[in-house]
Amino acid sequence: MLHNKYKIVRKNYGWFKRKFDILFKYIKPRHQNILLESEFARPLMRDDAFVDLVFRIADLEAHKKKRRAHYYNPFTGDITLYRGLEESSKEMPWSCAICKVDIVSRIDDFEPSNFLCVDCKEVHADAELVDVRIKDSSVKFTNYCKKHLSTEQNRYISYLRREMKREIKRKKSD
Repeated sequence: MLHNKYKIVRKNYGWFKRKFDILFKYIKPRHQNILLESEFARPLMRDDAFVDLVFRIADLEAHKKKRRAHYYNPFTGDITLYRGLEESSKEMPWSCAICKVDIVSRIDDFEPSNFLCVDCKEVHADAELVDVRIKDSSVKFTNYCKKHLSTEQNRYISYLRREMKREIKRKKSD
């Protein structure tokens, strides 16, 4: 016997929103849209196992769609996949620890080569000891990232608060 993953409650009386006697209260909006758009499947929707299977397929499709979709990448100005967007969000503009040339450093990489330009990497690649300027640059970069991420987090929280206040005002006016 197949175990139903989704809570499918059927009632054909009362004022509850439903389609094919399945209450909308217990299912996701994505599943509600599937029920609303699939009038042709009315005879099949009486079976809970079939409805469960349709919902599982919709969830798998939505899960894969997010990864395959193309997004505008504000960091590079290109259209990229989700993975490319994630990767470029981990990069920050920085300057080379030795020659002060503009470079791009990764937030999650603390190797000495992350704080050097291409020319300086070649020179310092074989060095057994790490230059003090590279260590200082690493500390400054870490502090810069903490400050930058904290600022972004505070901006996001203030945005959420504003939106929550607007939503409360809208509900009161209705």
